[in-house]
Amino acid sequence: RAASNPAQPSSRFRLEFPCMRLLASLGAIALLVLTVSAQAPLEIYFIDTEGGQATLLVTPAKESVLIDAGYGPRAGRGTIPPVSAARDPERILDAAREAGISRIDYLVITHFHPDHAGGVPELAKRIPIGTFVDYGEPLGTPYGPDRMAGNTFANYLPIRNAGKYMMARPGDVLPLKGVDARVVSSAGGHLLRPLEGGGDTNSACTGLEEHPEDGTENFRSVGLMFRYGAFKFLDLGDLSGMTLT
Repeated sequence: RAASNPAQPSSRFRLEFPCMRLLASLGAIALLVLTVSAQAPLEIYFIDTEGGQATLLVTPAKESVLIDAGYGPRAGRGTIPPVSAARDPERILDAAREAGISRIDYLVITHFHPDHAGGVPELAKRIPIGTFVDYGEPLGTPYGPDRMAGNTFANYLPIRNAGKYMMARPGDVLPLKGVDARVVSSAGGHLLRPLEGGGDTNSACTGLEEHPEDGTENFRSVGLMFRYGAFKFLDLGDLSGMTLT
């Protein structure tokens, strides 16, 4: 049910469901709050990077996982306006302030396209980052190098090298308290065995052909499944054409 709250800014509305609350902003951030029984909530902030991705999860233990960091600076072209270096990092910081956190414990870069990793250098200037998580380095495509990844990775690598690093492999787990966070895809590979409760045939996929190589490195995206009680949240970056069981 939708509920209005005079104490909240008029630019927000709230949707309420049993054990779940979605707080959506007409600005750059949408917030999903999951509460299991009387436990503290798992908060998920969807941050508008206007074509890319940045998703912030804050656990009941106040551990934070940021998946991707949106764009870095981008020159305008035609009808596309330029993007400042600060735009997406500032939106991420707005979400961090809303969540009451002052550091990113895990920064997961799903792949090295500019709309996912471009914002990292500027973001790292503004907030401490504990551990960087990605699949390694651009591996190219069956058609050759992915030109969108080269410059972005070159700018990202020195930032990663200055911090802690975890190479993501299918089956790996982020050591979060109270929330299961498991890598289900990485570097073009994926889990070979279904997760608990998975493995059923998806009728929506019957007859579809797999075309994972889309000419970019999207199909190498790091994907994560988060579980908090009965709630599951799957983030696959830009994973393309791969069947996950």
